[in-house]
Amino acid sequence: MHHHQKIQCSLCAKLVASCRCVDLDPVDWQVQEVKYVICDDCKNAQRQVRVSSALDGLSGRLDNTDSYLEKVIDHFGPSHQIMKAIDEMAELTSALVRYQNQAGWSTLVIDEIADVLIMARQLRLIFGPELVDGRMRFKLDRLDWVMERERDQRLTNEADAPGFFGKAVKGLGAEKSKN
Repeated sequence: MHHHQKIQCSLCAKLVASCRCVDLDPVDWQVQEVKYVICDDCKNAQRQVRVSSALDGLSGRLDNTDSYLEKVIDHFGPSHQIMKAIDEMAELTSALVRYQNQAGWSTLVIDEIADVLIMARQLRLIFGPELVDGRMRFKLDRLDWVMERERDQRLTNEADAPGFFGKAVKGLGAEKSKN
């Protein structure tokens, strides 16, 4: 039996829809009955605080990550770590599909992202940091170019769009082409 109702967020008092039969976030697994509700905005804010404080503790360790990961590669071997990376990427793909279908939790996705990033850093070391970093720079530059092109196209489309009473609105597009 469904018990749909509007309940105030326990933190910000915003009204949110609540259903006692929905799956709870893993953070709330110990709660047997929903006695309080936290809206998505407050949950996201709480997660950001948790992640930020966790990253503060990791910053020193991350500075030495490459040397640690080189030890991991030496221990397990490059071939094993390549297969492990394939496995971790498949798990992330699965978690993202579940998340997109609203059947998964973002905490699962975050865990899988962390696993994939760790494996990606190992792959970078296996295949050569200079080569990988160079290709990353190229791809980021290309992405910047694509975004700039799409932004310019959007501005052109907006400038050529019919305005009030069907008249074309010339402005940004016309000014841009003169420069």
